[in-house]
Amino acid sequence: MKLSENRNVPSILRRIFVSVAAPFAVAFLFAACSPSSNDAQSTSVINVVDAIPQPLHFAEGKIPESTPGGACNFDLIAGSDRDLASIEIDSTRTAQYTGWAAVSANEGVLSERVTLALVGTKNYTMVPNADVRKDVAAYFKVPALENAGFEANASVADVVPGNYLLKVYMLAGGKFIECGNFKKVSIK
Repeated sequence: MKLSENRNVPSILRRIFVSVAAPFAVAFLFAACSPSSNDAQSTSVINVVDAIPQPLHFAEGKIPESTPGGACNFDLIAGSDRDLASIEIDSTRTAQYTGWAAVSANEGVLSERVTLALVGTKNYTMVPNADVRKDVAAYFKVPALENAGFEANASVADVVPGNYLLKVYMLAGGKFIECGNFKKVSIK
């Protein structure tokens, strides 16, 4: 019988490939993908801990000279609803601060940077992260306000316990604007 007449030829070739050629192919692929000390384009390892956002913190600082104006509001203050009569902040825990701020809500003018401040016997500041706020843009019917949000997972561990006013300052054109909306908080 000729080899071409044998119906098992494809099966025989598959077995030969699987048992002989496949291991060499896999080894070649691993060798080609593995970093090499001689390879100028070796892959870098990402440190997972560095990729996780670290909590922010209020640090003692000077309150910027400012003029009143702008518009802002809080949603969460240390994880608590902004509408609570009194807000106590636990100095041993990090908590979430969210809200929005705009130099002009009606015109959709945003600040270059938002600073949250605890104003009291001593003053403490923190620059929160920017956040998307589609709800604010929809409420004012101003699409630019979608980028008016701020958020932070922040600590007050360095803040002296006591009563403070939590205020929002916006940097615009090199000058600070103090939003008239503030909250009374107590650091415990």
